[in-house]
Amino acid sequence: MGTQFREYFTDEVFAQAIQDSSVKVFVSCLSDLTVHVVAIVAESARLAPQEAQAIARLCFDKGMRGGLVDIEPAKVPADARERFEQRLRETDWSAAAVGAAAFSLSPVDLPRFAPVVDEFKRLDRKIVATSIGNKWREVRASFQDRVVPDSIASDWRSASGS
Repeated sequence: MGTQFREYFTDEVFAQAIQDSSVKVFVSCLSDLTVHVVAIVAESARLAPQEAQAIARLCFDKGMRGGLVDIEPAKVPADARERFEQRLRETDWSAAAVGAAAFSLSPVDLPRFAPVVDEFKRLDRKIVATSIGNKWREVRASFQDRVVPDSIASDWRSASGS
């Protein structure tokens, strides 16, 4: 393929497929990151599961609005909110705060939604999962260096009247 790969991005059909895929992967990544970040805050500040769910819901909603501002609503998976709500009901908040436990959707969805032939998806699945896992490790480390969970929980409780 060499340097000709750039031509794919000028192809309208392929560019649209990339955008459609990226929206679905964005939703998965946002879900993973939201659950992990809120789990850290919940664990540190001893938030009740209902409080963790409420914070996660707020973060996810703001992330969807901010991250998909230029995307046609029809491109966003119709069940994104419902799937996130289901995830919140099933989340073990203590487990989600540790390591890669919360990052369950994005490593699966990135190759699943990639606009490539199924054979390549099958062959590259492990490589893609490892790659995204490494990136998430960097994100988690960066977050850990910057976060003050008790301050976040305190701000949340003040704002929500809890």
